[in-house]
Amino acid sequence: MGLVVRWVTALGWENIIWPDEIFQSLEQAHGLVFGYGFVPWEFREGLRSHLVPLFLAGFLWPFKYLPLTGSWPYTTVVRLVLCSLSVSLIVFAYRYARLLAGERAGLIAAFLLAGWYEFIYFAPKALGDMFGAYCLFPGLFFAERGLRDRRVRDLGWAGALLALGGMIRYQNLLLLPLIGLYLFGYQRAEGRYVKAYLFAALSVVMAAGALDWLIWGSPFHSLLVSVDFYLLRGGATRSTLTPLGWYFGEFWRLQGLLFPVFCGLALLAWPKAKLLWTVLLSYLLLHMLIAQKEYRYLFFLLPLLVTAAAVGGERALNLIGEKWRRPVLAAGLAVFLLGSLVQGVSLNWGKLGYRSHFIDPHQSAWTVKQPHLRAYRYLSGQSDLVGLHDWVDTPAWTPGYYYLHRWVPVQFSNGPDLSALSDRRANYCLVRGKLSDRRLLLVRQFADLTLYRKK
Repeated sequence: MGLVVRWVTALGWENIIWPDEIFQSLEQAHGLVFGYGFVPWEFREGLRSHLVPLFLAGFLWPFKYLPLTGSWPYTTVVRLVLCSLSVSLIVFAYRYARLLAGERAGLIAAFLLAGWYEFIYFAPKALGDMFGAYCLFPGLFFAERGLRDRRVRDLGWAGALLALGGMIRYQNLLLLPLIGLYLFGYQRAEGRYVKAYLFAALSVVMAAGALDWLIWGSPFHSLLVSVDFYLLRGGATRSTLTPLGWYFGEFWRLQGLLFPVFCGLALLAWPKAKLLWTVLLSYLLLHMLIAQKEYRYLFFLLPLLVTAAAVGGERALNLIGEKWRRPVLAAGLAVFLLGSLVQGVSLNWGKLGYRSHFIDPHQSAWTVKQPHLRAYRYLSGQSDLVGLHDWVDTPAWTPGYYYLHRWVPVQFSNGPDLSALSDRRANYCLVRGKLSDRRLLLVRQFADLTLYRKK
């Protein structure tokens, strides 16, 4: 159910949550495979690891040799792949909650992960925060199960996955020593578990460092440059300063009355989910102390909170009479689905908190930049395209060559520039609204955007 809902939503309501999902991952993967594309300053200076672009490039590579036209085939496949990856959260929420509180708790957790609109919305996003969560959440499960069931191999998987999530998003590296201290300090695990955990973690970290060496010429180049920029030079405090409790306001805006319900049920899980709660609180505190806050940074906390709520829900059900458990559970899940639907339909750009002055805060988050994406995808199939005047937005907010998929010049202007029509390097122009100029022939309308071709 979760996979089908994600596929249908991803194909029907394409959008951009933030330019990073294009230019920090998909555009770089496109450049690795097809040899051209925009390169943002982070990749010019070596601030980002190539782990995510290389992973995505693996799915783009076959399309380099297939006789297909335009960007629609590979952009569709990548979105479906990303949605399929997101289902791992459902699987491990089920396994984690079942490990802590039994089969019914696992099924409740799976249902909550499958049906909550935030997981559906973020599923097709190619952001490092998503990829990090897909590694960290299973890693936390393996750490918990490995210690409980005395599985050395699980501790190896935990170390490897937590390290990979950390090398994708460097702030996640702090979870490696945190979970290690919990397992081997607080729980006093045996030495063989320590060795498995550390060996696997160090192997992944060293491999990621070697990848930087191959690309940038020095090991751990992107990690060292990130530390220098964000910590030593204060890069994390330059663009956006937000209050200490900003994230709690975001949780309330995006989850409504279900947020205190999730928290209340999660608190009931504390006796059985100490490691989960330790990671949740530590991760939240870390990001609260960082001046630059974006909601997507805390995406990893969502499956933790929902899984803890499922475990707490199981405990609450055991407190009531057996004949009332099934009706109460059915009613609770029905209210949950209704709340997910209401919150999902009302999701707009302003609620996401991404510096709303860039885009109308009242615009639905499900359709942000959708006309722009469809216009570029349409142009990717036009054989007569020699260049484009993009008069809709700044370069950072365009779909990039990942969607255009034609190595032609693109000239940008945040508003019509009719003097540029004499430039022969471009024969198409994309504008918001309509223009009345005899030199232009209307080709197609994409919502409020209009595509013209020079006569």
